[in-house]
Amino acid sequence: MTTAEFDLHGCYPGDIYDGLLTRIAKQAWEMGASELVLIHGHGRNRGISPGFVNTNTGFLGLTVRRTLKGAPKLRQWIFHSTICRGDAGSTSVRLRPNPTPSRTAFELCAMTIDWIDCFNALEELVQFELPNDGKLTPQLRWVLMNSHCHSFALAIHSLTRWPMVGKIAGGEIEHVFCQMPDGKLADAEGAAKWPEELFGLSSDPGYRLLPPNFEFLAKDGWLGSVEGVLIPFAQTRIEEVKQENGVTVYAPTYPFLRLG
Repeated sequence: MTTAEFDLHGCYPGDIYDGLLTRIAKQAWEMGASELVLIHGHGRNRGISPGFVNTNTGFLGLTVRRTLKGAPKLRQWIFHSTICRGDAGSTSVRLRPNPTPSRTAFELCAMTIDWIDCFNALEELVQFELPNDGKLTPQLRWVLMNSHCHSFALAIHSLTRWPMVGKIAGGEIEHVFCQMPDGKLADAEGAAKWPEELFGLSSDPGYRLLPPNFEFLAKDGWLGSVEGVLIPFAQTRIEEVKQENGVTVYAPTYPFLRLG
């Protein structure tokens, strides 16, 4: 059995969602390997659990395993029913036979996107240059409030598992937050929000809890999600929220809202 190994240390969960795993699986198959081993670490630093139950790995490992199992596109290269989860720090899967290998090694460039598409104040599509230090500048906060609130919510969700909540207007989602363990709603602005409408209601027409796999479609007016490149800025925002509200980032979440 020929095994191809790829070390994911230094990668973010958002990178997996953004197609990194697809490129890895495709290139491993092109190498003619019969097994792919993805090294992601166990997510337990110095014996501290990240808070997950019924699993022997951390969030990056869980993201890898969910994607291997649930992404139909990968099935042209892998046998998704052969995923092996026995090792806490890695995940392996069998690859489909390739009688004509076309490469001998991985050739994956680092994901270094330094701009994103967004709308300006005139509703014109422009390219916004991202800060290179992970800081949330006023200009970037504006973009994340007006063009990429969904991308930013997805980035925060990938790091914390906080549920995503959509604010509804005219029957459509107009803004996306993440709901913190204390019930407050966080986005790219400096202060977390806590709408009065959330209290005492089993389902509020003004807010809707969104499932983790909710699709933000172009036909509904959403730009393509760029949560992977927003991970450093999401980390900055999480630290801000933690300092402002004393929130335990990885605490189990109990959604205050139900799907309407």
